[in-house]
Amino acid sequence: MGIFFALLAGLFMPLTNLTVRKSIDIGGTSKGYFVFQALSSFLFALLIGPVWTGHFTWSFPSLFLGVGAGFILSFMLFAVGRAVEKGPPGFTFAVLNSATV
Repeated sequence: MGIFFALLAGLFMPLTNLTVRKSIDIGGTSKGYFVFQALSSFLFALLIGPVWTGHFTWSFPSLFLGVGAGFILSFMLFAVGRAVEKGPPGFTFAVLNSATV
């Protein structure tokens, strides 16, 4: 299942690069896309985790790990937004999509 998700992320990477670059080229920003990506990643992780398994208990180590990973991901999204506005972000999108998976 994990390989399928990695392949799916790899297929969407060029589309991501194209749409964000087109938005930047016409004067838009990348913030809306990255907010949507973070929200959809959260909902997807929630659906394949506790909802699918039926296990809804809180684990504080997992909570702290998730909060830490969220801070790192938000920093990466900020860095990707700057990279998109300043230059070619192909490798940055590859790293971000693999981190999202």
